[in-house]
Amino acid sequence: MTRSLREWRELEVVAPARAAWEQFEPFFEQHGYRLYMHSGSQYEGHVTAPPDCNPTRAEDQYGRFLPEWIDRERKHSYFFPQTGIHMAAVSPSNTDVVIRIMAIGDEGQDHLALMRALAAPEAQVPENHTLPMLAELKKDDIVFARSLIVYA
Repeated sequence: MTRSLREWRELEVVAPARAAWEQFEPFFEQHGYRLYMHSGSQYEGHVTAPPDCNPTRAEDQYGRFLPEWIDRERKHSYFFPQTGIHMAAVSPSNTDVVIRIMAIGDEGQDHLALMRALAAPEAQVPENHTLPMLAELKKDDIVFARSLIVYA
């Protein structure tokens, strides 16, 4: 099912958005990614890592600044998508990542070009607080971008 970027952004999170991402599951699995699942819990606003995964969290403010959190066991990863255009996944290297639909056909190409520029080595300076785009995946006319999940 092809949607515009606007339609993806307007999807109600979490169950309808997660259901819409199901069409891409075989594609992502071919590339070693496992999409997070709708938990079905009372907390309807989040998705969780698949139960047979134990992904490593990207270092965040807790691990970086609070020593008591460094060795803390993190049994389940979860993600609160803000819009249907994003979905969390477990990467081939077993880390938590977020995947975003960047462009569909010609739509979103300017934003994609900007994110490519910000991900370039020369843009990787301390003053650049942009979460870098680490990888691109393309399926038909859809370009996906992958970044690490940073927990707040």
